[in-house]
Amino acid sequence: MEKLAASTEPQGPRPVLGRESVQVPDDQDFRSFRSECEAECRMECCDVPAETLYDVLHDIEYRKKWDSNVIETFDIARLTVN
Repeated sequence: MEKLAASTEPQGPRPVLGRESVQVPDDQDFRSFRSECEAECRMECCDVPAETLYDVLHDIEYRKKWDSNVIETFDIARLTVN
């Protein structure tokens, strides 16, 4: 029987698993997450309290009304189901 060599090349998006499943993050997941965290994204808002800015940016329904760039929003805060 022939053994298949494990590939270290990216395999594309991983399948979305149900809530019953547990998926342990691998090196590819970590690299992707790190890349997103290190991405440069800045905005200067003068004379706006931090609390107000936070509330406006995180209110999904309200943001769709004023931000024409919003197509879809979703929660990315959970790293694993664990």
